[in-house]
Amino acid sequence: MKLMALALMIGWILGAKTYAQDVVYFKDWKKTEVLKAQTEVFKLESIEKNNPLRFGPDEQEQLKQARSNLQIAQELNAQDYFVLYLSPNFQNNAEAFAKAVQNMEPQEVAQILMAYDKLIEEKKKRNFIPSQNSRFGFAKPRKIDPTAIMSASAK
Repeated sequence: MKLMALALMIGWILGAKTYAQDVVYFKDWKKTEVLKAQTEVFKLESIEKNNPLRFGPDEQEQLKQARSNLQIAQELNAQDYFVLYLSPNFQNNAEAFAKAVQNMEPQEVAQILMAYDKLIEEKKKRNFIPSQNSRFGFAKPRKIDPTAIMSASAK
């Protein structure tokens, strides 16, 4: 039983290291997303050109959506990378986040940090995060007199 637990722990540790190695960098991720969107547009445009009778209203709507997706993919930024790729795939994996940031431009990292700062400010406005005057939602710490505690416990 102990051997099995040890094997699971070693596998988990080794798995976490290889997991971080699988991080796709921002620029590569964006290129992949653009390529996927371009492929979809090309496929639908080919159908429209080569077989116009098969290209009905549903296909026209798909082509319109594919073109829109291509435009969105071309405008993806570091914040999108963080929200759409990094966070969902590597949640709570500091090594993966560190590896991803190593290959980013300083402006791209700043973009992520600014978005995070904006999120914190929005949550403060909605009272999800305590204001600066309170210490993480707790009242200011009271000074405790040790002699008063000792005399209270003796009673």
